[in-house]
Amino acid sequence: MQVMVVTQQRLRIVVVGLSLALLGLFVAHNWTAAKASITLLSGVSWMTVATCSLLVLGMFCCAAGAYVFLALRPIRFTLALVIEFAANAVNKLIPSGLGGLGVHGVFLRKQKHSVAQATAIAGLNNLLGAMVHCLLLLCVIVFARSAFEGFHLGITNNKRWILPGIGTGAVVIVLFFLRQMTAFRRFVKKVITALQTIKQRPLAVMATSFCLLSIPLLQTGVLALLAQHLAIELSVVQLFVALSTGILLGAVIPTPGGLGGVEAGIVATCGGFGIDLPHAMAIALAFRALTYWAPLLPGFMALMWVQQRKLI
Repeated sequence: MQVMVVTQQRLRIVVVGLSLALLGLFVAHNWTAAKASITLLSGVSWMTVATCSLLVLGMFCCAAGAYVFLALRPIRFTLALVIEFAANAVNKLIPSGLGGLGVHGVFLRKQKHSVAQATAIAGLNNLLGAMVHCLLLLCVIVFARSAFEGFHLGITNNKRWILPGIGTGAVVIVLFFLRQMTAFRRFVKKVITALQTIKQRPLAVMATSFCLLSIPLLQTGVLALLAQHLAIELSVVQLFVALSTGILLGAVIPTPGGLGGVEAGIVATCGGFGIDLPHAMAIALAFRALTYWAPLLPGFMALMWVQQRKLI
């Protein structure tokens, strides 16, 4: 068992190293475009940054509200909001959302939930988040197919690193999950338990789903504001598709907070919709600056506060 854990840790290190190496090669190969994207970002107005920051705060509020509705014991919204910032900071240290999941589980235990209840609630929250996002994406694919007209990922010039990167990541991900079939079986059991919980608490699940549905919509709003300022001609639907691709890559590539994967997904999708590389990189970098890097400072402050209060 110990040998398997060590092997999985080594494999994770290899995956992270390979992903970051591909990202570094891509940036180095397209250094001129990267510098051009920085120049574009220097012109972003403070009003745009402030408005986007309010939308990011709204995302944290929705995430906190989801746990308030789903918890079996009363939880103050302000306390849940602080926990969200703390969980977000921890999630930047531990890959694939596992850190944030652990913080929520420990917090729920401190709020008089049993281990089984805390695990079920945290798991159900993550499951519902994935379900509502996939449902929204499915609606886009079915009812807004015209938005995909002309979409093309070519392996020419600066874009030739995109598909090899995605292909390599996919191969490594398959190998990674083949080594974790036991963990996958445990996940399936948690899904079954979560579905049983949905039947028992339909109103709480509906309210939670509404909160979780608002998060990708607010994220798309951030992209839309940035696109408008950067003169990127993409519809809201196309921006949502770019966001979804980024989230998918960020979720499956085990880097802290999806670092590299989210950016690659957004850049690749924007490029597929005909946006030149400097603008695609600019919107990806600006989005991640607002949603990944900016919340880090308040997140670590929140983490220290909740640790001092022994809330986690």
